[in-house]
Amino acid sequence: MMETYKSVLELIKNLPGEDSFKELVENEIQGKRLAKLLFYLRCKGNFSQKELAHKIGCSQSRISKIEGAPNEEITVKDLEDYAKALGLQVELGFSNSSTRLVDRIKYHAFRIKECLERLSVISKRDEKIEEGVKKFYKEVFVNMNTIITRSFSKFHGQEPQKRSLVNVSAPVEKIDYERVVETSSSVTK
Repeated sequence: MMETYKSVLELIKNLPGEDSFKELVENEIQGKRLAKLLFYLRCKGNFSQKELAHKIGCSQSRISKIEGAPNEEITVKDLEDYAKALGLQVELGFSNSSTRLVDRIKYHAFRIKECLERLSVISKRDEKIEEGVKKFYKEVFVNMNTIITRSFSKFHGQEPQKRSLVNVSAPVEKIDYERVVETSSSVTK
């Protein structure tokens, strides 16, 4: 039976041969995480390079160059251009490299709490939205419980992954909360 892999990195790690080659390939892949994300976002938006270039106001070759560039060559302006053209927003964050991992997790847990509380306040203005938010709370609970349970189950025999200077995550799926957005403008002012 043929073995299947979840990613190219997993395949590379399982290849026989020199570790130096594996590390070289892994570094090359990790070094282009932003480019891969931008490529993914463009494809998900059903844009060709030429179409996206037109929306941004640059050449198709510029888009090709960005999508093949190492992380350090992609500018904040490139990220902003992609985001604007694709109807997204860029969120950048900085953290102290000496901050303990447990403190980072606590920080994000409290940020999630703040967002959920804000959503709760917004939803109280409309019964239909409130019902949707209640369902969403259940979804959050199930997802967080699943994440924590899966993470907890990996305690034995797992080595910590190497940290990257750039953390790239896929965007949240677009959810139709037009009424929430309309209502939230009065809450956030």
